[in-house]
Amino acid sequence: MNQSRKRLTQLGISSFLIYPATIKVTHRGSTSLLQTPTDVEVYIDQQQELATLSHWETARWRNVNRCQRLISRRRFAD
Repeated sequence: MNQSRKRLTQLGISSFLIYPATIKVTHRGSTSLLQTPTDVEVYIDQQQELATLSHWETARWRNVNRCQRLISRRRFAD
């Protein structure tokens, strides 16, 4: 987890540890709670990917991810 937090700091993304073993990441007005170092690495990779996209591509990417999260929540709710 420490390596992941160092990478976040290097990218200018603030993070906080919430016990047990949850990292709270705040970036560009959005907050995420991540459970494992792998989750943090995926988050970093996504943020770096977003940095290379145009404004319209970024909006589309976020909408697709939002829809995927909603679908996954509905599966658990049923």
